[in-house]
Parts: sequence; structure tokens; C-alpha cells
Amino acid sequence: GIAYSLLNAFGLAKQDLNAALALDPAHSLTLNQLGHLAANVDHDYELAVKFFETATAANFGPSQFGLARLYHLGLGIERDDKQAFALYRLAAENQYVLAYVPLGQLYLGRTGGPQAGGPQDDSIAVQWFIEAIKAGVVEGHYHLAVALEQGVGVARDVANAVSQYRQAAMQGHAPAQNALGYAYSRGVGVLQDYQLAAQWYRLAADQGDRSAMTRLALLLAGCPRTTVCNGELAVTLATEVLATESSASTQNSLAAGLARLGKFDEAIAVMRQAILDLPIGSTDELAYRNRLALYQSGEVYQF
Repeated sequence: GIAYSLLNAFGLAKQDLNAALALDPAHSLTLNQLGHLAANVDHDYELAVKFFETATAANFGPSQFGLARLYHLGLGIERDDKQAFALYRLAAENQYVLAYVPLGQLYLGRTGGPQAGGPQDDSIAVQWFIEAIKAGVVEGHYHLAVALEQGVGVARDVANAVSQYRQAAMQGHAPAQNALGYAYSRGVGVLQDYQLAAQWYRLAADQGDRSAMTRLALLLAGCPRTTVCNGELAVTLATEVLATESSASTQNSLAAGLARLGKFDEAIAVMRQAILDLPIGSTDELAYRNRLALYQSGEVYQF
């Protein structure tokens, strides 16, 4: 059943898994796999809860993790952060390594540690991220990097943060690739390099990371290096993001791309809409008004 699941032959997988369950109704691995298929393939979250609950009663770490996730998201069961926190901790204590990062996140004050039924403790959060890294969980590098960059639960160390982003990015972690692209574009913790920024953004964008798509669009539109600039691609990326979600930052990227192509009237219209979506008097609003003035004068935006 698990082998068929890995082959995406889900009908055959469920057939064999249910046959296994008939032989042993308390078999935790089978219950967990059926819960996984119910949640992630059929999106039958109530059924997933039942499978996970049965295996959780037998102290099975993977199902504790699966049930914790459903409690945390409120899928198939009423959202309960206290229960989610307790279950993630049980799974982590059972050395289910995928629970280390979400448990660490819940210990962080900004993600609701106290509301999750556990004490806020940023230093414990960092320790769980480090444990995740030791266990080979790529996402651990990313969350440790964020903590290092912001000085949360650990002394601020931007150079080490970039190193951690890089380790996750090299293993295909899109948010880390996006963060590394931003570091290169700004020269934070590394020498500024627009070409490398574009490359890392593009890797994340190719995985559908919308923040990276928006940032790459702005870089392609406003980069002072002609070898990096690409107004057409900037417009394509920003338009793709705006097709599913509207944000002032993406409208700003689109306007910059349009201006780069000489389409100033369109850039002005988009920029005006972006300004309307911002709080009056905010730093972004003032910056966007300055860019609007550029487009009204027939000038492109450039870093």
C-alpha cells in the first residue's frame, strides 16, 4: 500500500492498506498512511482525524504530527492550538523529526507560543531548529537563519544567517532561495550581486514562490545592470502573481516593468492603484508617490 502511494496509484494503495487494516485494526503504520492519503489526496480531513487519532492513542509519532497539523489548521476538527502544541511536542519526544520545526515555531512568541498551550521561549525554539538540522530537516536551516538574522532566541549574526539560508537554498528550499536572493540584492551579509540575486530569485520563482516572483520582477525592472534588466519578464512575473492575489508590492513591480518597456501611461495607472492600497502617510506610500512622479516624467525606476 505504501509502495503504491509512492507511485501515486492511490486507488490500489487504499485497497491494500484497507486489506492490511482488516488483518490488524490497530496497525499504526497502516492507520497513519490511510490518514495521510485522506488528508493530502482526498482532502477528507474528518476521516484523516479518525485514522490519526487511533494511531496517536498508540503513541505513534507520525500520527501525532499529522493530528497536530490538523488541529493547528482547523481541518476536519475545531482548531485548537493547545492540542496542536501538545501533539507536536509528543511527536518530537518520540523523535519524529518532522515535528521539530513546527514545534520550534510554536515556541516563538510571534507565532503564538502562549496561545498554543506552551510557554514562549525563543531560545528553546532555536534549539528545536538546530535539532531539525542535525536530523537532516532542510527547513531547519531556513528557520534558524531567520532567527539569526533577526536576533530572536540567539545573538544576531547576519553572516551566519546567510550561510544557513544558503544551505537550505542549495537543497531546493524556495523561501531560503528567495531570502538569499534578497540578501544579494541588498548586499546584506554578502557582497551585493544583482546577477546572483536574480539567479536565486528565479530558482524560487520557478517553484511558485510568489514573494520571489514579485522581488524578481522589481529587480528585472529596476536593476542598474543592463545584463540583468528584462522589462518583459518583469511584467510577465508580476502579472502572473496579480492573477491570483493583489498586493501593492506586486503592483509596484508591474508598474516598474511597464515603465521599463516605455509604457508609462499603463505604469502610472497601476502605480496609482498601488498607492490606494497603502496606508496614508506610510513609508511605502511616500516611496511609491516618488516613483509615480518618475513615471509621470517619463523616467524609469532604478535602484
